[in-house]
Amino acid sequence: MAQIKQLSNAIELTVKGSDRKIRVDFTDKRLVNKLLKLIKKYKNVEDLVKEKMKVLDEITESTVELIKSMGINIESKDEISDENIETFLNEKVSSDKRDKVKEAIADANMDMLIAASDIEIDILQDFKDEVNNAFNAPITDIMFGDTLPPLEYYVELFEAITPYIQKAKAAENKTLQAINEKYKLNNVVDFPERTEI
Repeated sequence: MAQIKQLSNAIELTVKGSDRKIRVDFTDKRLVNKLLKLIKKYKNVEDLVKEKMKVLDEITESTVELIKSMGINIESKDEISDENIETFLNEKVSSDKRDKVKEAIADANMDMLIAASDIEIDILQDFKDEVNNAFNAPITDIMFGDTLPPLEYYVELFEAITPYIQKAKAAENKTLQAINEKYKLNNVVDFPERTEI
């Protein structure tokens, strides 16, 4: 993880054991807005993953249909789950069709592994691109090297920068309140005191 150095309204991230640095200025409203959206997206990433993983169900369903087309009575995909496959093969599949069913299930399992890996890479690449875009710099390479880091790595990054975002938003609120009071705008513009993320 990077070391953080406070510089007025900015921080400087330095990768341990390296001379690579990036300066992050939290007075930049675009940066703060993008980071807040990313933090929210990260908190809801399970929904995104669940939506994309529906393709795995489609692979399983097509395997069930293939098994049915062999004249085998299969009631649901649960019968070919890891926990139930042996019982299914022994009780519902005749010995002359067992190898063909095993091959179909093995092919489906490989297809699911490939699809899950593709989905994971798509999600991680999108997230990496969004993080780099938010910082307007290749921060993921600076922080994690030339890799496609798992989402868990971003927790450390977000936890490190969240206090700075909160501090910048609190300072902004204080400035806006002072402007409101000076120009008697309290009835026109009301900025609630919110610094939690």
